[in-house]
Amino acid sequence: MRILFVTPALASPPMWGGAARMHGLMQGLARRHEVAVLALLSPDQTQWIDVQLHATSAYSGRVHVIVNDREPQGARARRTAQLRALASPHSFERATHLHAGLQAALDRMTRAVAYDVIMVEFAMMAYYRFPRGATVVLDEHNIEYDLRRRMFESGRGGLRGLHNYLEFVKLRREEQGAWRRAAGVVVTSARDERFVQRAAPGTRTAVVPNAVDTEQFAPDGDGGVGEPGLIAFSGSNHYYPNAEGLQFFLREVFPLVRRARPDAHVAVVGYSPPELVREWASADVQFKGVVPDLRPELRRARAIIAPLLSGGGTRLKVLEALALGKAVVSTTVGAEGIELVPERDLLIGDTAERFAAQLVRVLGDDALAARLGAAGRAVAQERYDWSAAVARLEGFYGELLTSRGAPVLP
Repeated sequence: MRILFVTPALASPPMWGGAARMHGLMQGLARRHEVAVLALLSPDQTQWIDVQLHATSAYSGRVHVIVNDREPQGARARRTAQLRALASPHSFERATHLHAGLQAALDRMTRAVAYDVIMVEFAMMAYYRFPRGATVVLDEHNIEYDLRRRMFESGRGGLRGLHNYLEFVKLRREEQGAWRRAAGVVVTSARDERFVQRAAPGTRTAVVPNAVDTEQFAPDGDGGVGEPGLIAFSGSNHYYPNAEGLQFFLREVFPLVRRARPDAHVAVVGYSPPELVREWASADVQFKGVVPDLRPELRRARAIIAPLLSGGGTRLKVLEALALGKAVVSTTVGAEGIELVPERDLLIGDTAERFAAQLVRVLGDDALAARLGAAGRAVAQERYDWSAAVARLEGFYGELLTSRGAPVLP
């Protein structure tokens, strides 16, 4: 098959959760199919462009990138753009990701090649004009409007609350419309599949779980113990569930941990909003920002945390930590959708006190950290390698093409 991925960012090497999913699927599909990539590129990510193009070209012979000059840079510019979006009938996400340059490139690429499948990553990339009759498949990493609803219901008032409410209303209309237009919708969990089927009955769906490359994400030989006292968190913190969970940890959990373990310190890897950095950054809480390779940062940690309180799908950060053989401490929500046994594969804490107590256990017990790491690694290898997810996606493509009367090519 010839497959064109339309994405909001270059995914390789993966520097954030959504990129890890795109990278895993594209790389896996490229072993048997022809994969092309058309991507937006945030202006603040141009520093990595050479690294990313090199990594992407390892599996894709055709890569086209458009720098997204519609994306506001900096907190002030973003706030201004959000205020302007209040009066628009379209969502802020649509306004910042619908780019004339990418539409022109999409038109050129689809005239030159008859793609069997056009794979659209994230709902914000579903607003483009695709060729008539194309088999367009939308990969819903999350139900975006449901996340916005939770942000609105969290209680912030004023212009921020108004923005969140209007974004929820606009995204609900736009996202559900995208589901109805697509030939098929891919989701990461059964919960999200039920969400799509309730809102847009008749939409063809498939659950393609998140996974991990267990060869690339492998332990470094220290038995998963890592540096004494070092706690790691990875994720893009402009994504609300990550920001919410990290602030819960830093505000309520970490002070309790420090009382029992004065040597405890935190490394946060991934994009962080300026206000989060300003509020919490210290000698004991270091924000590493976006890095070209997550693995060295995570391997150094004694424990990797997933203190999430909301969200959907399954957490790539948890799967990556398991594959690296690291001890994981999570909330129930953070580990949702992954087949894990508490106390054997990871530790669970749903209150600040319980989360802190579980983390203190790992920080003070080398044998426990090693045992959890080994058990989690085994689960990742047995159940969550990308090969199974890619096979499910290939099967869904075949089902869609057959139902539309299109030939299914090997």
